[in-house]
Amino acid sequence: MLGSLLWDADSAFAAWNVEHAGSTNINAGDNCSIAVDALGHPHVAYAANGKNDLYYACKTGATWIVQVLKTNC
Repeated sequence: MLGSLLWDADSAFAAWNVEHAGSTNINAGDNCSIAVDALGHPHVAYAANGKNDLYYACKTGATWIVQVLKTNC
């Protein structure tokens, strides 16, 4: 599941929801970090394999917002 983020917003942990955080055309996943803020919104930082780019994604509503933090790291 390249470019995918597994996120479970159900407190009962009944099932995983698979959501795409950003492009599915990149080989993402190296050096991932995830945090959940006080409002329950997930924040993810990750590197794209082979591109040497650093991304930040957050979900505050129904969609993910993705930003490129740094290129050619």
